[in-house]
Amino acid sequence: MNIITKYIILGFILTGFISASGQKLTMDEVVLKGRTTLSPSSIRGMNWIPGTSDLIWLTAPGQEEYMLKYNLSQRKVDTVVSLSELNTEHQRLGVDSLKSLPSFQWTDSVHAHYLFKNHLLEFQLNDKSVKEKNHFPSAGLNPDWETKYFSVAYTQKNNLYVANRGVQIQITQDPDTGIVNGQAVHRNEFGIKKGTFWSPAGNYLAFYRMDESAVTSYPLVDLEETPAKEESIRYPMAGQTSHKVTLGVYDILKQKTLFLETGEAVDQYLTQITWAPDEKTIWVTILNRDQQQLKLRQYAVQTGKLINTWIEETSDKFVEPERPLIFLKSAPEQFIWFSKKEGFERPYLYDTRGKEIRILGDQSGDMEEWIGFSEDDKYVYYTVATRNGLDRQLCKVEISTGKIQYLTESEGIHTSKVNLSSGYFIDYYSALQTPREIRLANAEGKTDSIWLKASHPLVKFDTCKVELFTLYASDSTQLNGRLIYPYGFDPQKRYPVLIYVYGGPHAQLVTNNWLGNADLWLYSLAQKGYLVWTLDNRGSSSRGVAFEQATFRHFGKAEAEDQAVGISFLRNQPWVDTTRLDVYGWSFGGFMTLKLLSEYPQWFRRGVAGGAVCDWKLYEVMYTERYMDTPQQNPEGYAESDMTKKVGKIKADVLLIHGTSDDVVVWQHSLRMLKAGVTNRKIFDYLVYPGHGHNVSGRDRIHLYEAINRYLLR
Repeated sequence: MNIITKYIILGFILTGFISASGQKLTMDEVVLKGRTTLSPSSIRGMNWIPGTSDLIWLTAPGQEEYMLKYNLSQRKVDTVVSLSELNTEHQRLGVDSLKSLPSFQWTDSVHAHYLFKNHLLEFQLNDKSVKEKNHFPSAGLNPDWETKYFSVAYTQKNNLYVANRGVQIQITQDPDTGIVNGQAVHRNEFGIKKGTFWSPAGNYLAFYRMDESAVTSYPLVDLEETPAKEESIRYPMAGQTSHKVTLGVYDILKQKTLFLETGEAVDQYLTQITWAPDEKTIWVTILNRDQQQLKLRQYAVQTGKLINTWIEETSDKFVEPERPLIFLKSAPEQFIWFSKKEGFERPYLYDTRGKEIRILGDQSGDMEEWIGFSEDDKYVYYTVATRNGLDRQLCKVEISTGKIQYLTESEGIHTSKVNLSSGYFIDYYSALQTPREIRLANAEGKTDSIWLKASHPLVKFDTCKVELFTLYASDSTQLNGRLIYPYGFDPQKRYPVLIYVYGGPHAQLVTNNWLGNADLWLYSLAQKGYLVWTLDNRGSSSRGVAFEQATFRHFGKAEAEDQAVGISFLRNQPWVDTTRLDVYGWSFGGFMTLKLLSEYPQWFRRGVAGGAVCDWKLYEVMYTERYMDTPQQNPEGYAESDMTKKVGKIKADVLLIHGTSDDVVVWQHSLRMLKAGVTNRKIFDYLVYPGHGHNVSGRDRIHLYEAINRYLLR
């Protein structure tokens, strides 16, 4: 196999920024300051007030905070409101004080709304007054509000309520805790983030009803109790019985609920819930359990009956709808439909009879962030992954022609806030050599003014050199890699290597932004003498359908082959100590760690697998079956990716880490791996974090990194 045909160095040496008295990063600094004081400086809360040319932002936290406003036409800065002024209004209303300025949602040019605890509040720009628009019980969770009557939907335990003009209305009354209303379903796959959906004028509330009573209860253990207490969750594993979901519609005026006739609620997923602008119909995408066929269906709100199926998409691997359709304001008989049917995710213009009008941009890269329509509905704005996923660029597309225009061009990551009235936008920009720049640009992308050029935030530390590489897989697919060099790197010496891996769907570790998108902990390890390598293999995100689906039915196979390309490249470098190759990953990365250790046992000295999936039969239905089918359909694929069956091949020292309350990759995974180790006389090192879920967060993360460092560096 041709391991590597070439590599391209895209990096730069950061040591030119280092003072003579450089310092090493401490673990406290990495964890507690890595995303704050040691991150590039920024401007908080920048956004546009809708329908105006006013740009707002927040001053830095301190004794007093202010929201400021910049009028683009007058080139003038004014104060919108201060924290103390808002708190004076809170005191008048009998509402607790704010500790910081809230995140406003502007509903028009003079009114902004925000939720604070159990209060929905309205700020009026003209006189800086605050009104309470609604409230709900402090025990209410999952609040979701609309902007006509300012009703708030919320949940208590497993039932759904609405606060309407201060009156609390209980919509569902299910005594069975196995039936859950108004909350996210399908374990938050398919872009699902919530369980309630207000109609445009606030007259109806659609909501998920999830019957998981037939799903096997899974025991988590609260170790803080004496004796320890079982806390069960419903966890549908691959190939097992899943939950049943239906969609209810509550009529606010009639105070009645009907359920859409979406068919037998077995082995299907309801996604992309979207209201028609006239509130007469509701659109739902129904995906079969195999996730190879989706149907966009339209239902009548008054009867719940199916009107028609307008769009169907199929794949011999999987389709994965993740964004609801969006109707045009000026032409409510047309909508945007997001699809990957031509190889990359793109927006398409359709009419309400299911006819495709045109594609809105034919870029050879995935759409990443949808921004919205111009106020006159002539353009749409979104960002695109370019240069094989390394960069993000802002573009606008003319709806009438589908013609695409890129508004940013510098290589790197562009994140934008667009004024949908004027087309001006704020461009947050970062690249390997640029910590952060914030500029104001006009509708054609030309720079109007520079608002921030962040200085190097690590100037006092021993900062390390980083490079991006292009390698090639066995099928000639381009792979992106990142290498962090030890501080004071000497090519005449030989250094140990840590391979930091994830490799799974919906993630990308290597991008062309500040520090190459690497965590400060990886740089702190480089300060201690490690080369730190990361590669995005096939199966990871932002590279199109073919790249993502290359792993179908065989988790770990193509991924490990691609990782081997990067490791082989490293092993051929004279400055790599091939006797000291280590690998670390978490979650899917933990699975990949064990996969690499078993596939290439001769290469590795040590491995650290955190929260690792060890047997995909133990992972959730929606995610696993999308990529692997069921264990009954694909026994060979599950067998080859079952790490508990590969223990005998692992020669390296291995540290397994798990949280005892992990409800994503349940504790049983690593416990089974331990049992397989006993059977095979393989001694694993083992570290558990009592009470932690799928990751170790807060100050305890300091302990996690210190434990991994100690294991690698001993």
